Amino acid sequence: ACSFVITDSFEGVLSYAGFTLNLFTLLTVIGVFVLRYTSPDLQRPYRVWGYPITPALFIILSMITLFFVLQARPLAGFAGIVTIFGGVALAVVHKKQTKS
Repeated sequence: ACSFVITDSFEGVLSYAGFTLNLFTLLTVIGVFVLRYTSPDLQRPYRVWGYPITPALFIILSMITLFFVLQARPLAGFAGIVTIFGGVALAVVHKKQTKS
């Protein structure tokens, strides 16, 4: 984000942050489907309203938004993807280091 502040416009920073946040929320809602599929007997203190229609609609609209951001601001979208994969790589390295 610091490099965007130095090199790009405020719109670029907002596109980067918006893309990254939207991607994280998309992955979170996909996690609802994964959790319900992998652990169907798990107690659920909170139920998703309108499941499965409302989360599926959210996933579709988020994917459309991400697609348009990638088309309009590819550098910001790519930077968001690199940020997320960098975080995943750090988490994997940390997990391997704490196991030994």
